[in-house]
Order: sequence, then structure tokens, then C-alpha cells
Amino acid sequence: MSPTYQRILRDKNRKREVLFITIVGLIALLGILYCLYLLRGAFKIRDIYIYGNQKLRVDEIRSLINIRQGDELFGIPLREVYERLRSNPWIKEARLKKDLTGIVHISIREATPAALLQFRGRIYLVDTDGVLLEDIGETKTFFLPIIKGIDPIKNRPAYQEALSIVRFLDQKRPFPNPSGLEISGSRPEDIYVVVDGVRIIIGTGDYDLKMDRLDLVRKEVIKRNLSVDTIDLRFANKIIVRPEGDNAQKKASR
Repeated sequence: MSPTYQRILRDKNRKREVLFITIVGLIALLGILYCLYLLRGAFKIRDIYIYGNQKLRVDEIRSLINIRQGDELFGIPLREVYERLRSNPWIKEARLKKDLTGIVHISIREATPAALLQFRGRIYLVDTDGVLLEDIGETKTFFLPIIKGIDPIKNRPAYQEALSIVRFLDQKRPFPNPSGLEISGSRPEDIYVVVDGVRIIIGTGDYDLKMDRLDLVRKEVIKRNLSVDTIDLRFANKIIVRPEGDNAQKKASR
């Protein structure tokens, strides 16, 4: 037998082996997929464990996810369930896990109310991102600052600036009692806070510096026993103080 013929024969045998292995592999894969298909109906949801909820009731969350005991465990579209959970403004984040014991684990992180939004005769709870959590009407009292009269859609820049001040107030606590504290303004640069009847115009940014300057002004006001209507902190080289009942502006330079 010539070397050329032997080489051709070896190539044919090798091709047969490759084809045989491929066919066997495909048959094995189809068998595994078929077994998984048969087993799919054998795994049922035995229970659903929910963690992290404080505001939302368990039955509210169960209704939201729309899965029940007895449903096929591997038939749960986790991404779809996640989207259903995130559709509720109170749910900031959710984690879902299922195991072969038939248990579905759902861990959620709820939003934290940061302020009240008073707008068009209604009062809403909002979180630090400005998401409207709940329409509470006018019947409940919360120890939170109030964003007053700012349209969260049409006047987004002013609304975002007001939220920045809300976050700053929550972190630094420059005022001892945030309850009833009002934040308003038609433009970001005109944002003001009403504290104990005094309008404090803060504007945008540099909150730490402005609060330090405000502290100096308040000490001076107490020292002089003044009744103040407005304190304007927006300028770098001056603070404008408007006494109560006086239209004239008194300027205190630093």
C-alpha cells in the first residue's frame, strides 16, 4: 500500500471519528435538554420569602410580583418580576433568587422619605431623588422639610436645587427642627428656605460656606435684638439683611 493511499485512508477514518463524536454529542445534548424539560414541571414553588420591607406589606409585594406557591420554579421570569417590583416607587432596589428547594427569595430596599412636596393643593412624600412616593393629601404630619409650589416636571432645575438643599439639610442638620421648614423659589439661583418665619435666600451651591455666614448673621441679629424678614446669602462679598416691616435693605459686609 502506497504512502499516499495510507494518508487518504487515515484522513477518511479521522473524519468518520469526528462525525461520530459530533453525532453522539448532539444526541447527548438533546437527551439532557429533554430531561431538563421533563424535570421543569417537577420543581414547584414551595414558598416565597420577602425581606427588607417596612412600609410595604407582604401581601402588597406578593400581589405585585404575581407569582404563587405551586407555580413552576423554572418558569419564573426573574427579570420581569424585578421590573414589576421596581414599578412601585417605594422599592428602590430588589434582589431575587430561587433555589432547587422551591424557595424564592426576594430582598428589597425601600425608599426613604426625605421631604414633602406641596403642589397644586396636594402634598406628596418624596425621596432624596425627588421621586413621588405617595399622595398623602393634607391629613398627615411628618417631621420633614416642605418643598413648596415648585413644579417637579415643568420647573425641573429649581426642583433639583431644592432637593440638593434637602440632602444637605439631612446630612449637616444646620437647623435643629426640619419640621415645617419650607423650601421654595422659581429659579435655582432664587431658592430660599423659610425658617422660623425668616426667609433665607440660599441660591445654588456652596451650602457649607453659606451656613457659616448665616450663623454669624444670626448671632448678630440676636445680639442687636432685630426682627428680620429676609437674609440673602447669594453674594460672595456681602450679606443682605432686610428687617421685618422695613422695605429698605441693610447690607452687612464681611
